[in-house]
Amino acid sequence: GVKFWSASRHACLRSCECGYGISLVFAPGGQYVVVGTKEGSLIVVDIVSGSITYTEEEAHKAEIWDLSVRPDGTGLMSCSGDGMVKFWDFEMIDQDGGSKVLELAQSRELAMNHDAMCCTYSKTKDNDKLMLAVGLLDNTIKVFYDDSLKFFLSLYGHRLPVTCVDISTDGTLLISG
Repeated sequence: GVKFWSASRHACLRSCECGYGISLVFAPGGQYVVVGTKEGSLIVVDIVSGSITYTEEEAHKAEIWDLSVRPDGTGLMSCSGDGMVKFWDFEMIDQDGGSKVLELAQSRELAMNHDAMCCTYSKTKDNDKLMLAVGLLDNTIKVFYDDSLKFFLSLYGHRLPVTCVDISTDGTLLISG
């Protein structure tokens, strides 16, 4: 499940049972959290109520190892042990009673040659050169252009699978572990 903690009070504010969560991110606006599960589901949880508002049951065919929110806040990418990187758009959907809830709509996908263990977007201020990096089970990092998903670069040098990756805010450095 997911627990919401108050850093100032050093206490758990609420919990939500939502399966075996292994990755999560705050959605833009701070009202929702998206959880990736061991079973391959994506779950949206309302922070205030601690309740599940949306579930994409078969988002992936294996565990969702990592999630990364687009720098412009319009969606996220998920990477999985099924060797897929999928791209999801955030959509606010009207509910009964006039309220809106966050849902996810898959927009694209990118097949990898091995399990995708981690993913991140570059954080450039202008999105004309937005890149994404994916760490793989074969010990490499693959870098792609976001707009076309065209392959750009492969980085080699790890002796074990790449489990974490990030790109500097100016886009000049990539770190991996």
